[in-house]
This record gives sequence, C-alpha cells and structure tokens, in this order.
Amino acid sequence: MPGPSRRHRPRGAALALLLLSCACEPAAAVADAPERAARSVRYDDAEVFVPPGPQARQAAIGPLDHLAPELRAAFVETAQFRPLQPPEPGDWLYRVRERGQTFEAYARSDANQPAKPGEGRDTIYILPIGSFPDGFIVEEERVVLVRSPAPEVLEDYAERFFAMPVSVLDPLPADEFEVRRRIRHGRDQLYAPELLERLVPRVPADGFALIALTNDDLFAEDAQEFSFGYASLTGRVGVYSFARYDPQFNGEARGAFFLDLILRRSLKIMAHELGHMFGLEHCVHYACVMNGAADLVETDRAPPFLCPVCMRKLQFATGFDPVPRYRALVEFYEERELDDEQRWLAGRLAFITGEY
Repeated sequence: MPGPSRRHRPRGAALALLLLSCACEPAAAVADAPERAARSVRYDDAEVFVPPGPQARQAAIGPLDHLAPELRAAFVETAQFRPLQPPEPGDWLYRVRERGQTFEAYARSDANQPAKPGEGRDTIYILPIGSFPDGFIVEEERVVLVRSPAPEVLEDYAERFFAMPVSVLDPLPADEFEVRRRIRHGRDQLYAPELLERLVPRVPADGFALIALTNDDLFAEDAQEFSFGYASLTGRVGVYSFARYDPQFNGEARGAFFLDLILRRSLKIMAHELGHMFGLEHCVHYACVMNGAADLVETDRAPPFLCPVCMRKLQFATGFDPVPRYRALVEFYEERELDDEQRWLAGRLAFITGEY
C-alpha cells in the first residue's frame, strides 16, 4: 500500500507528536525541559476540546466482564491513570480537535495487525538512516552534533513494549533517499510523507512494520513548524527524528541527566509512532503515550505508558499477556536506573497480579 495519503488517514491521526501528564513525571526531564515556543504548531483555530468524563472513559474501554481476571485487571482504571485535562494554550488539543477512538471502534476498524506467530508478517523492523548514537544535523549556518540512544536499546524496548520480535536493519546513508526538503528558521527539514512512500518497498516480507530513524528534522504539512515523527495508520511504515531530543539542538545546556532525557523522549516517540502503525489513533481519554503533542513541553510531562483504552487496543491486536509484558518493561527500566518509570510499572503489575 502506498504511503499515508489523505484518503487513508484522518487529519492529524498520523502526526506523531506526544503527550500530557502522569503521576510518574521524570524529575530529570522537568529540570531540563525547554521553554515553550509560541510557534510550535500553527493550525487553524479548532473548536475547544472538552475531555471525556468518567462514563465516557469507561465506555471507551468497553465491556470487561467476559475477560479473564488478570486480563480484565489490566484495563481497569485506577488512580495510576490520570484523566486527560483541558488543554492549555500551546497544547496539541488546544489547536487540533480530535474525536478520539474507543476500543470498540478500533476493533471494528481495518487496523494493521500482525499475523499469528509463525505465519509471517510478525516482526517490527527498525531502519537507521545515518549515524547513531552520534549524528550530525546540518543547518543553514551551522552543523550540530547530537546524541541519540543506540538502535539496539530501542530494539530492546520495542520488543518489550509491543511483545513482538524486533530487528534492526543495516543502516542506510543519510543521502539514500531523494525527498523534498525545505528550510524553516534556518533548519533543513525532510518531508515525512514522501519519505514514507520511499520506505514502503523496503518493508521485509516478514515485516509487520518498518520504522525509520533519522537525525533530520521533519515536517508533515506545510502549515507545521516541525514534526517529531510521522506514521501511517494502515501503510506499515513510519519515521521519527532525533533532531530535537538533545537540548543542544535549541542551544540549551544539556544538564547532568541529558542522556536520560534523550532516552525518555526517544522511547515515548518511538512507542507512539509504532502505536499508529497498529492503527491506534491519538488518545483523548487519559494521559497516555498515544496523546498528540505540539512540542517537547508536552512530551516531557507525558507518561511513557498506554492508558487502559489504548492498552486494550494493543492487546487485542497482538494477544500479549499483560503480566510478562509489564515484567519485561520493569526490568528494562531497572537496568537503566529510571526509577520513576520502574515504580509506576511495578505498581501496575502489583494491581494486576494482586502480589503486593
């Protein structure tokens, strides 16, 4: 299938930008958070967004009584999940009105879903374009060296998050693709939808989806200042950029924990983009990794986890067991000493299993 034409995607549904707040807000990320840029997103004024209330959130999760106890517990709203708050000026939902996607609407959709194990099309592929973890960003008047996580770290996380096989492909040179570019505020930007069209033929035969990594800044619509990433809801391809995760990109001090900050941003946006490839639209029910976001202010105050609605969608698509999935994610965050995330996951695991 070709890249994400307007025929195949609702406006904004494939624009992978992130999130809102959660009880596990990382201290390091808050300390190093950038000031909000007034020009982060420029869209036509949209109708004021009103977050769904308790009954609407429960309806979005859908009936649970027929599920096994541990599976049912994985989708129950608890105090760990913060309902979405009214957007502030500059937030994604302050500019873009989105209706949201319930579990039942997702289950009825033609979302891209992996084949059963052993039947092919069951692997997520990561394609680095350029050099990682150190990469150069070429701008109109300067060349910036930025840091990003190693692709192998992203591979490990994606495998645990989506409970599917993940593989990193051999990197391609940054100039491999002839894609439209533009200069915006002195920064060279790549047109993401055209890049996705170039990626479609590169999806391996056994690939569920292919996500490209790039240090190039991106844009997805002429009216946008930038896009953190872009993915097709049905086309099995996506891309996300590391350009803006390093505080150095905006001339800010990196701080003592800048590598943790870059890792947190990278994991959130990768999970968000891949979530789109499973057909998950932007979440409007809870603070969730699938929320839309206008800038790094929203990204940094966001949870890296799925809310009950989106968790149920992904589980429906892949059939994973929530308990080993959460345990694998706990282990990932323990190994990297990211304590806030580890504690949140451990608390959720305890609720599901009853093992406090």
